[in-house]
Amino acid sequence: MIAHEIASLSIEDREKALYDIHGIPEPIKESPELLQSSLRQLDKELLKLQNAPALERAKQMNQKYVDDETFRLKFLRADLFDPVKAAERMAIHFQVKSELFGCELLTRDITQDDLD
Repeated sequence: MIAHEIASLSIEDREKALYDIHGIPEPIKESPELLQSSLRQLDKELLKLQNAPALERAKQMNQKYVDDETFRLKFLRADLFDPVKAAERMAIHFQVKSELFGCELLTRDITQDDLD
């Protein structure tokens, strides 16, 4: 009976049902407007952060690295374009990176050669 009901659904409805069953959020359709709007909102949320010393240190060391759109989009995508969560994730990222690898590697991508 269940298989018959599922078979009667459209392909789109079947995909939505599978996403729901497996706990996978529906993919967000990214548009240039969404990306730019989200990046602007992320900028505002980053300015609001109070206790983010590693993020502030990273900005002082290499503002270009911290402000890179491709880098920031990783955090937005991880949090489904929620700028508040993305800002918090970014601050935590720099804090943990600082603790694990030290301040000298804070503003560059970690490679396998950095691991010991």
